[in-house]
Formats: sequence, structure tokens, C-alpha cells
Amino acid sequence: MSEVITIQCGHYSNFIGTHLWNLQESSFEYDLASQEPREIITDVTFREGRTLRGEHTYTPRLIALDLPGSLSTLREEGMLYQPAAGSQGNSQWSGGVVKEVREGAVKNEFLSHLEEVEAGQRAIKEVDDGQYDLSSNVEVWSDFLRLHLHPNSLLMVPGHSHPESEGGFDTYPAGLNVWEDKTFRDSFEDKLHFFSEECDHLQGFQLLVDWDGGFGGVASGIAMEIADEYSSKGLFTLLASPLTQPLDKLPKFRPLLLNHCLSLSALCEHSSLVCPLSQLENSLRTPQSSGTLCRRMPQLRYEPSLAYHSSCLFGTGLDTLSLLYRTEQSPTSLSSLSAALAQRGRKVCSMSLSLPLSLPSGTAVLTELDHTPLHARLHPLTPFCNQVDNRVWSQAIALRGIPSNYQLCPKEDPRYLDTHRHASHTLAHHLSQYLPSDVSTQLCIVGRPLLIKPPYPRILSEEYHKNQQAPVCASLQSDPNLHQLLSTLTSELCSTNVTRYSAYSTTCLDEDSRLELTSDLSTLTDCYRTRMNPDSGSTDSD
Repeated sequence: MSEVITIQCGHYSNFIGTHLWNLQESSFEYDLASQEPREIITDVTFREGRTLRGEHTYTPRLIALDLPGSLSTLREEGMLYQPAAGSQGNSQWSGGVVKEVREGAVKNEFLSHLEEVEAGQRAIKEVDDGQYDLSSNVEVWSDFLRLHLHPNSLLMVPGHSHPESEGGFDTYPAGLNVWEDKTFRDSFEDKLHFFSEECDHLQGFQLLVDWDGGFGGVASGIAMEIADEYSSKGLFTLLASPLTQPLDKLPKFRPLLLNHCLSLSALCEHSSLVCPLSQLENSLRTPQSSGTLCRRMPQLRYEPSLAYHSSCLFGTGLDTLSLLYRTEQSPTSLSSLSAALAQRGRKVCSMSLSLPLSLPSGTAVLTELDHTPLHARLHPLTPFCNQVDNRVWSQAIALRGIPSNYQLCPKEDPRYLDTHRHASHTLAHHLSQYLPSDVSTQLCIVGRPLLIKPPYPRILSEEYHKNQQAPVCASLQSDPNLHQLLSTLTSELCSTNVTRYSAYSTTCLDEDSRLELTSDLSTLTDCYRTRMNPDSGSTDSD
């Protein structure tokens, strides 16, 4: 087993992470007597522990950073390790005690039912089979967190609060200031060492980042710390942009651009692989401010402006792709995955998702793929990458949910093979025939489907929610289409008068630093240049 530590920086990243952990918890296999082979190694991302009452726990190997006020009903120290009811601990106080009760946040129906399960008042199957309308009830990510977190998992950013006010934690330099605070940095390092020192064979880190504001600066410091202390480990960084803020609460375009450029440059320097994520097709700004379109996946009924919905797609994509380094059979590692995708300095990759991967029952899998190739079924989740095709330098594909008894092709097909044994290997062999021979491809196939128990949003057709499972395919690609994203950022940075933005020019981005940043991004952009790529990006005014 090779462990992975996950770090979530920012409120939207914690939305993505909550879906990730809910999905992974729902895939736990509790039947030790089952004769089915175990496909997924849950210990890669989860850890065993024991409470003060001697109870066994199984919690994510996670550090989640957010602003005070973002937890709602969730306590920063968690609920697992509090003393038993009625316990007075080691207190020597013999005087009277005055108890002050303050009204707190009210738990929604889903969380209340989970609480009843823990109290023995409700069966967990009732929760799994329940229908919860959380779309209008989720305000923060802890409103739909299905499992417990370790007390060392939560870290609040000092000096700021959620929701952020204008001029608060909305700039990259504000995040750098937080990281330079010794008390905060020491707290983070203590938590990081707690999780890393108990690992037998740490393979690397997953870093989710809100790069629209201050958390980009915090994450840059974290990435540098990891690169210095764990230089041989992989660091997979995902840059997330939500569409949840109203226009008057968003930073203006130029500060937002500077946040993105500074974050991307620093995180590319210290990460093994970087993947930008957005619900926008051709821009990193909101539809209201840029006139660009939100992506619509035809088989889903979701609202991109709801963090609870949009983060579900990113969480599903990451959960599926992490199978590449969480499977029992021939798992790869974060380092080898990154090395295969980030060749020739191309550390930025794109993500695509097919949810659900529609393969009609009774239809041979390869016959379906003959009609509609796998890449044509994928929908991009990275801005400016508006089509998924085979014109890539390298890719990693994870596919789950094709049962072993599915027929691969009719008996009269010359490709027919016995699919009842080693079906995944057989399918992998045939899928490789659809991929260009000159493209480096890593492929992972898992028979178990994605389990979509509550609180997974009801965004699929009712058939999938009734069966509580869906087949999924996700991919990471070293994609020439990323040239447009990178060249747009670079050209916009060149046209920005940084002196107009004192929060940047007086801290981390004087004229010399801006020129160096521009040069770094230009060098990165050139790595994606082909004869088919445009030489310049778009231009916009402040």
C-alpha cells in the first residue's frame, strides 16, 4: 500500500473534497466473507485510528483549510475524539459550574438522520435509501459531509471570516501573508507531519486549491513546503474556480487574472502535475462578466451556479481518476502518473468526464465503442478545452462500472474472447486498439460502478438513482488545447498595468517580478505550441 495525503485549500475545494470523501466512503466493502476480489485499496486515502473510548475509526488522510464561519454545524475539533458523555476528564475544579448555552446552526434533515444512526435510533439503510432535497439547503460543504474527520484535519485561516468581505481574503498576496504567519505555518506543519509520519510508503499528495483569491497564495507556500520536505513524492494539484459568487462579490478581472497567473506559476514550479477546473467553456470569469457559456453535460440535470452541484462533477472526476493509484491490481503511483503526463515541461493537463458512461444493457461494449468512440463520450472540465479527441501527447484513463458479465462483442465478431475471466484485462486490450499508437496511455478499469448514495445530488436520470450506481469514465490529458488557456493568461498579463493594483505591486509583483512571471508563463505556453495553435490569446479591458 502507498498512501496519499489530500490537502484542500478553500471553501469550494472543500465542496469538491466532501463529494470525494462521500463517494469513497460509500465504496467501502464491509463483507469480509465475500468471495469477490477486492479492487480498490481504501487504505491509500483513509487511515485507521482509535478514539478516547477505544472505538475504532476510519477517517480520510486529510488537511482541509477554510475561513472561520465556514463550518456551520461541524466542530473544528471534530466529534470522534471528545470524552465520553458524563466524563469530567482530569479537572481538579471543585467549585460551581455555570453552563452557558448558545443557539447554534440547525442541522438539515440528512445530517439529523445521520446523527440518529449514530445514536442507534435509525438504520443506515434508511439513510441510504432516502431521498434528500439538499439543493436548496446546502450553504457550506459540511452540510452534506457524510463521514467524520480526524481532529487534525481542519485548519482555519486566522484574521478572516466566511463569507469573505470585499478587500478581505480575495488576493494572492493576502494568502502569502497568512502563510508567512509562523503560528499558522507551524500548525499546518504539525498536521502534515502527523499524517505523513504514520505512513509506511507515502506516494504523494493531492492538493485542491481555490485559485481565485487568497488560497492560491496559501497553496503556493504549501506546495513549496512539500517540494522541499518531500521532494521524491508526487504532488497532483487541481485549481478550482466556482461560479457561485454574485458579480458584485467577485474581484475585478485584472486582480482575478493576477491571482490566476501567480498561483499557476508557483504551483507549476513545485507540483508534479497541475489541472485547472472550471464550469466555463472559454473563460475563467463568470458568465455575467464575460458573456461566455457554462458547460452543459447532456445526460445531467444540474445547476452550474450551485456549488453543491458543480463540485460534484469535479469530485466524481477526481475519485474516478484516483483509481489509477488506488487499485489492487497493478496500481501506478502519483509520481509515475505525473511523469507520464508532464513530459517536456507540460505540467498542465486537462480533465474530462463521462457521467454516466452510457452503455445500453444487452449491447456489446466494443460494438457500442465502434459506433461512438470513448473519447467522443467524454466532456471537458478544463476551460478552453472544448473538445476531447485523440490528438494529445499523453493521457490517463480510468473506467469503472462495466460488469464482468457484459458481452464485449458478439460471438461472430473476430475480436470475440471469453469475457467471464479477466474481463478487465480483455477490455483494456481492446480499448488500446482505439487509441493512437504514438500516444502514451495509462488505463485503469474497475468493475465496481460509482455508488451514488445520499447525499449525492440527484442530477442523473432516476434510473441511476434508483439503482444507486452508475458507470463512469474520466481522463487526464496532456492536451494541445491548453495552449489557448495559457496564452490568454500570458497576453492579458502583458497588457496589465500592475502599478494600478497596490495589493500586488507593493508586495509580490513589482515590475521586475511581473517580467519574470510573464517569462515563466510564456515558457510554459510554448510547451503546448503546435502548428494548429493560435499565437495569441484574447484581450479584455478592466
